[in-house]
Parts: sequence; C-alpha cells; structure tokens
Amino acid sequence: MKNIKITILDMQPIEPPTGGGRLRLLGLYSGFKNDIEAIYVGSYDWRGPGYRNHKLSDCLTEIDVPLSEAHFKAHDALSVRLGKGCIDTAFSLQGHLSAKFIQQAKVEAQSAEIVIFSHQWLFPYVAQVLDEKKQLIVYDAHNCEGLLRVKLLDDGTKLANEVCRAAVKCEYELCHAADLIFACSQEDKNNFVKLYSVNPNKIIIVPNGVFTTRIMPCDDQRKRQQIKARLGITKPAVCFIGSGYYPNEEAGRLIIEVADMLPQYHFIIIGGVGNNLQDFDVHKHPNVIITGFVEEQEKLDYFAASDIALNPMLSGSGTNIKMFDFMAAGLPIITTDIGARGIANTSGKVYQLCDRNKQDLAQKICHLMEAPDHYAELKQYGRIEACEKYSWEQISYELGYKLVQKYRKKFSRTPFFSVIIPTYERHALLTKLLDNLRKQTYRDFEVIIVDQSEEKYSGLVRYQNMDITYFKTSIRGASKARNTGIRLAKGCVAAFIDDDCIPETTWLQNSERYLKKPNVVGVEGCIKADIYDNVNYRVVSNVNFEGIGFMTANLFVRMDVLNEIDGLDETFDNPHFREDTDLGWRVQERGDIPYGRDVVVLHPSHKRDSVRESIDERNKFFVHDPLLMKKHPKKFIDLFVAEGHYREKVYWKYFSEGIKRHGIPNEILKRILEDKRVDHSLIPKDILESILKDMQ
Repeated sequence: MKNIKITILDMQPIEPPTGGGRLRLLGLYSGFKNDIEAIYVGSYDWRGPGYRNHKLSDCLTEIDVPLSEAHFKAHDALSVRLGKGCIDTAFSLQGHLSAKFIQQAKVEAQSAEIVIFSHQWLFPYVAQVLDEKKQLIVYDAHNCEGLLRVKLLDDGTKLANEVCRAAVKCEYELCHAADLIFACSQEDKNNFVKLYSVNPNKIIIVPNGVFTTRIMPCDDQRKRQQIKARLGITKPAVCFIGSGYYPNEEAGRLIIEVADMLPQYHFIIIGGVGNNLQDFDVHKHPNVIITGFVEEQEKLDYFAASDIALNPMLSGSGTNIKMFDFMAAGLPIITTDIGARGIANTSGKVYQLCDRNKQDLAQKICHLMEAPDHYAELKQYGRIEACEKYSWEQISYELGYKLVQKYRKKFSRTPFFSVIIPTYERHALLTKLLDNLRKQTYRDFEVIIVDQSEEKYSGLVRYQNMDITYFKTSIRGASKARNTGIRLAKGCVAAFIDDDCIPETTWLQNSERYLKKPNVVGVEGCIKADIYDNVNYRVVSNVNFEGIGFMTANLFVRMDVLNEIDGLDETFDNPHFREDTDLGWRVQERGDIPYGRDVVVLHPSHKRDSVRESIDERNKFFVHDPLLMKKHPKKFIDLFVAEGHYREKVYWKYFSEGIKRHGIPNEILKRILEDKRVDHSLIPKDILESILKDMQ
C-alpha cells in the first residue's frame, strides 16, 4: 500500500526543539508508524540561518526556508510602531514578502493527502492550492490564537486592532475550512465553538506532552548530590522553566518575590525567560539562579538538582508543556489553576494547587517540603500520569492512526457501527469474539481492537475479509482503551463489547432498529450469563437490572454524543470500575437509552479462583463509588440502594479510601443519611460521625 504523505506547515523551525511550540511539533509528528511520510515546512523568525532539509525521525523530514530580508525590514518597522514583536501575528499581512518560503509550502501541500496547519499563519497563502475533494485539511491549534493575540497585542490603537483582526480572520477561515481541529484543552475547544461557531464534532483534544523516555526521574541520590555540587546548589531547590513569553516573565517575577521570603531555599529560573529578568540584581537575590537559555542536558541536570517544581502562571492560554516535563522528571509540582489548565489532577495526587499570590505560594512550598508522604505521592503519580496520558511517543503513534482513519473516512464509505473491543491478555477469547462478529447478520460495521497485552495478537490473518483496525498499546486501563477506540473509529455508532463476550448473530441488526427512533442516543443491550447463583463464579448480567447500571459489555452510543461528552472519564481507571455507569448517565442527559432485550450478548461467568476475578480483587473496585456519587448524587443513591453492596462490611473499607482519593465533601455524602431506603446502622461509625458533624 502506498505511503500516505502528510505535510505540516508552520513558520518556525523544529530543531532545536526549544519552547512549547517546537516541542509540540516534534512530539506530535515524529512518532508516526512507517506507512506515513511526514514533511514539515517551516522557517526562522530571526535573521541568519539558511535553508536546510534534514531528517528528524524515520518518518519526519524538516525543511526550513528563511524569510526574506524585505520581510524582516517590514516587520521591524511594524514592531516599532506597535511596540512589540509580531512577526507571527502579522504574517497574514506580510507573508507575501517571503515568496520562496510560501512557494515551498505550496509545493509540499499540493502533493500531500493530509495537510496540517500548525498555527493558522500560512493558511491564506496555501488555501488556493488545496483540494478539499482529495485532501484532509487539519488545524493543529496550539492555543485559541485569535483570543490570545488580542489579549497580548490589542492596546486599543488602530494599528494593533488591524493586526489582531487579521490574525482572528485567518484563524476563523481555517477553522471552517478544516475537516479536523486539534485543540490542546477542553477550554480551547469551547473557545473555538463559542467564538467561531465551529462544529464541536470536528474538534478533538490532542494534549501537549513530553518525551517520557528522555525525561526521567533522577532517584540516584549520590548522582543528585554530585549534580547539585557542580551547579552550586547548596540548599533545597525549587525550579521553574519557561521561554521569553510574557506570562512566563510574570511567573518568574513572582518567584523572585517568593525567593526573598524564603532564603532557606534555592530558586532556579531556567530558560529564555531569564532574558526578560535582567533588571534584577542577582547580588540582592543570592538564593536565585537565573540560567538563561540552556541545552537539553543542562535542563535535565537542573531538574535532577531540584526538589520541587513551580508553575505559578498568572495569565496565558492552552496547556503548559513545562508541566509535563516536571511530571516526567518526577518533580512534585506546585501550580496555579492557570498553570494547570487542561491537566486533570487525578485524585489530587498529580500536583498541588496554590493561589495566585506570593503568600500562598511561599506557604505551599514550605508545607510540601515538610510533608514526605504527600511529596512522595506527587512524585509518583505525576510520573505515572505523564507516561499514561501525556507521552509524546504514545500520542504521536495514536495520532498517526487517527489521521489515516479520518482521511480514509472522508473518501470512503462510513460504517454504521464501530465495534470497539479493549483486550488484555485474552487473545483466545478475542478470537472467539471475532468469529462471532463474522457471523453477524448485519454487515455494515468495522471493528476497532485496542490491545493492551504484552504480546501482539497473531490471529488477524484469519479475518482479512473484515474491516479491522488493530491498535497495540502499552498503556493499560479499560477507559483509556475505549477512548482510544472512539478516536480511531469511523462509524456513526460505537458498539462497546468486552473481549470475553459472545454476541448473538442478530446483535447489531436488532440494535439498529432502536437507534433509528427519534431522540434515541444509545441502546443498553441485554447481558446474559451462563451460570447464575454460584458463589464460585463472578456473574456479569443486567437481566432485570436495566436502565440504571449500564455496562460497556453491551452498550451502544452515537458517536456524535461521545464526541460532545469527550468519551469515558479515565479517572475511573486503576482499577477500572463505574466508568461505564458514568458514561451511560452522561449520555442519558442527551437523550433516551432504551433497553434492548433482543440485543443480546452472553458474558461467560468467570471462576473466582484467579486473582483477576477473586472477590478480594473485585471489592477494591468500590474505591470509585464516591467519585460516581460526586458526579451524579441523585442517580448514585438509586444505584446504591438497588445494588445493596453497602450491606457488606468490606464495601466500606474501599468506599472510605475512595472518599480520600477523590476528595468527596460531606455535603455530598449526607445524601446517604437523608435517604430513608438506606439502612444507616450498616454505615461505619467514623464515616457516620464525620457526616453528622458536618450536618450540625
């Protein structure tokens, strides 16, 4: 099969990958699989460097064409009048002066199947050679640039207004021309929908990330001490890193104020932001180290020498890549809400929030230095989160699949169903499931397999007549796997099923009838077991328990609804439980989910003699019940009563852990006491007293 060519266009270089923008470019596009040829066309926003054409990875080639001297002179004159540099923001007004750069971009774009605009700057010049009937057009939005540029540049003058309007117009036109938009965060996605009236279904969140195989914790204490000594760091140290971007300067100045309050610590400000802080007299701030620009190894050394990372951002847009650097390096993080934007604080263990003032930041630093358990949690879970959610290696690999799928979907038949199957170390059962899918009476479907097993599945050769996408990943978690399946799917409806289930031959055919009814957004299928009422088996069934629990062993959801609600909530992973119930309840807010008694799968009951299926192991899953209650208080109480798990003493052990893990306030828990259906005598005394105290 012919390689698919992807052309990525921007007006900066990738190499060296300094700053968030260049790191995102390298991270997103350097890890595609080998049937993709990616060409990046960029330039330099400073005078000096010449033309270059070089390989950055097996699949990514970088071509840089210098801007013309006429362009630089025009920008110099404009920036003097504006009072600020604006070579990127004003590119739609001045880019025609760099004819060679524009011509290279056009040539590479015209010959590609997929054209990605990383930032919107080149779109007005390249739009004329695009062919929407043959190409997939993508906007990789690093921020909601129109909004950001107005905040940074618009000072009320006519000139600033003209420059900002041009940037906004350019982004608006690209948003509406694009088949697909990458947003860094939910906030940016919402801004595109609100400001530009963009269809939310064509926006997917592609987070920023970090090369987790390059940035790793330094746990060798002897090595850390050697690095500290070499760098002249004699005290416990906190670090911050940033480019010369103004919001980083704001944060740097705040950190220096905090340093004056805490002379017992060293404060290290790394990167180009130091050039904006040259007015500070270093002799008056002996515990502050301002490095200026550093090479990658120097950065890693400063990380190794630091005890805490800070990200006290006061303004800005999008997610901060520095956060992922800190997480990958195993540095406990103290950040403002702005600095943490777009990054979930899973169980409150990924970072420590602080207010946007020096007093609270100083207090949080001292507290964290003196709290070894919390310190260890942040260090451990930040690294885990970086590897599982924000690893460039994984993000790029999956993105390549997604782009190819989107390209093929645009120019090929769209299946009605996408059968999504997460699998983990059960390849024999997966084969049995595929055999049964091959027998379906309804044929308009594709299959998405997300395999989290150690070894690759070898049985695909048997199913060459089926439309199957097989995605192998080392990242574990059922919610993560199903979300990956959603992102790779081409169909109109996601059909979720477990790898150990056996669907009846009419499974898909019968579900389609329900989905064609008005206001129906999904179908809850019937899950039958082969063995009931046997304590030696774990039974999975929703017979006579429909409309409340929901299970992804047999659940259909319209794809547009899944995109609106951003799929499954991955907070319910590790161990995965209640993510399907949460999904069903959120989908119900969009429409009806009828119960299909004739939409049947068999879920074989599993013997309890394996650790994976044992009662002790399954009881641990109730740690997520408090989170489900926090998100859906009313529905949860109905489920709580109907299931009756709370009647078992062991339930409360893990429920109590979940209260702490998910930070559940007593005002939510008191609903348990207010419901007359609940036998309150079964609630442990400590939980009962805590809730009652709060209610007084």
